[in-house]
Amino acid sequence: MIDQSLDRYIIKLKNGDSNAFNYIYDKTNKAVFFAIYNVLKDREKTKDVMQETYLTAYNKIDMYNLGTNFIAWIVVMGKRLALNELKKYGKEFNVDFSENESLYGEYSMQDNYDTSTLDTARKVLKPDEYEILVYCAISGYKRREVAKIMNIPIGTVTWKYNNAIKRIKEELTEKEV
Repeated sequence: MIDQSLDRYIIKLKNGDSNAFNYIYDKTNKAVFFAIYNVLKDREKTKDVMQETYLTAYNKIDMYNLGTNFIAWIVVMGKRLALNELKKYGKEFNVDFSENESLYGEYSMQDNYDTSTLDTARKVLKPDEYEILVYCAISGYKRREVAKIMNIPIGTVTWKYNNAIKRIKEELTEKEV
């Protein structure tokens, strides 16, 4: 179970072992990235808020209660910071530099997160199906863990996850044709 191993490293971090942070980051960064991206829908702002999230979590690690769900704790923190970012910069608009390279020059995105399938999933799926998909496929939770987190039966999680995968495949297949 991810949470138990995370708790061991959180104890190390609380005791001053800053190397434990690397393990914690490796186990949580995808969930945090996609939770923040889901709010902001902008990669660069997401990266900035993600940095702020981990810095805040590092500074407030003593506030985390061991034995609870660390990933949920840091994801909620990231979502709140993302919402603050939206309020702060609500009047800004996004520019896709790749659309008109003659005006902006060549632009290349250099990160490890491909959000195109996730963007499709967000459009096609209901919010609870999308949340289950992110927990299972991106965050690495087992379906029984997701059932516990969301307080729904494991059968419902499995059913919604399978339907979500099926609908995404259908949507992506239609786009290819």
